[in-house]
Amino acid sequence: MLRVESGIGQSTSLYTVVREEGDMEMDVNYLLHRQQVSLMRAQRSRSQQGRDAYESLARSYTDRIDAHRRENERLIIRAH
Repeated sequence: MLRVESGIGQSTSLYTVVREEGDMEMDVNYLLHRQQVSLMRAQRSRSQQGRDAYESLARSYTDRIDAHRRENERLIIRAH
């Protein structure tokens, strides 16, 4: 189960946090960053095994980002 929290941090910057049951809180921007880094590393990998590993990691970040977006859509729909 995902729980999404948004607000303004101490430095007055906006943030969105994704909390998964049993996981530490995770900033969705961090997930997006890690997804992009994984894709770039897959592209630069010299071995098929390395490419496969980084692509798999990128897919796992994509799954978490998609879950966050689905939960966010549900929250927006309920608010209207």
